[in-house]
Order: sequence, then C-alpha cells, then structure tokens
Amino acid sequence: MNIKHSHHYLLFIIRELECTEQVASIAFYICNDSLRTSLCLQYTSINIACATIYLAGEMVSESIMLRPTNNNTSMYNNEWWEYFGTNRYEIEDICHQLMDMYEHTYKYSSNMNPVI
Repeated sequence: MNIKHSHHYLLFIIRELECTEQVASIAFYICNDSLRTSLCLQYTSINIACATIYLAGEMVSESIMLRPTNNNTSMYNNEWWEYFGTNRYEIEDICHQLMDMYEHTYKYSSNMNPVI
C-alpha cells in the first residue's frame, strides 16, 4: 500500500488560493493531526488537503475563494474545492471526522490530572 501525504497538495492549494498565513498555518496543523485518523485510507490526499483548508477557514471565519485565472476559469463551478476534484460531501465528512477526533482527544485529555 502506498499512501501519499496531504502536505504536498496542501502547499499547492494554499498557493493557488492565495490563503492568508493564518489559514495556511492552521491548515498545516490540522493536516498533521489528520495523520492520527484513518482518513488517508478513506480519501485521497488532495481531498484531505482541501478539507483542512476549508476547516481552517471556518475556524478563523475567513472566506476561501478561488482566484480566477486563465487556467481555472473553464473548470471553476461555484465552489473552490471542485476545481481540485473534490465535492461538498467529501469535505463535510472529512471535517466531521476531524472534529470528532478533536472532541474525543479534548474530552479524554481534560479528564486527566496533570502530573507535577
């Protein structure tokens, strides 16, 4: 089995979308955390990269949009992630799984007593 990391695509998409540094930074953190899940077995790396950017944008309340260029105007169909070959269902499912992971991690780590 050969699994490609999402980070390569993440960098490409961040550059293509001209994301802010804050969105890019959060998306990289989320992408790193995605390696703690089975998402890489369920979705392609580019789908995971798109979802991490979407989630990062939502976390900072920043609208992510595809900047029209000569290369992407013919393929652009309303939503920026469609240009990269993913759809709303995939984005939402990946985001829900990531949020479940964060909720589970926070729930169990907050119940632990710190060791001093």
